[in-house]
Amino acid sequence: MTPHQQLIQHDPASGKYGDCQRTCVAVILDLHPSEVPHFCDKDAGDWAALQAAWLKDRGLACATVAYDGAASFEQVMTWTSRQSPGVPMILLGTSSLGCNHVVVVLNGEIVCDPSGNGIVGPAIEGVWEVSMICVGSDNTLKGGA
Repeated sequence: MTPHQQLIQHDPASGKYGDCQRTCVAVILDLHPSEVPHFCDKDAGDWAALQAAWLKDRGLACATVAYDGAASFEQVMTWTSRQSPGVPMILLGTSSLGCNHVVVVLNGEIVCDPSGNGIVGPAIEGVWEVSMICVGSDNTLKGGA
């Protein structure tokens, strides 16, 4: 895992949408950000679907857990460190700029903040999201209780 700074700073007034998401994916996969598509570019489309397709082509998937925004940053860090010790994860929250931002966390600490703007609270949607990149599968669960 190699930390990187994002290649594009977030400046929507100038038509630039920051690439913190692709940078976090790159960091976890030990790639340079330029090797990962800018999923969240303003003209890219459904960023989550684009990311899922890109990961699937590599035999990977992204699993996401959401926590209530009433939880503190410290609580979320404690929970993530207990979920999967030693596994880097992407944390979604709100940056000091007041927009959604992602960072890489590991063992309860931020290990890469692509923009340097930090995380000051839950995402603007009112939740914290923690995503893990994992081995994917084409298998689907069928049936039910």
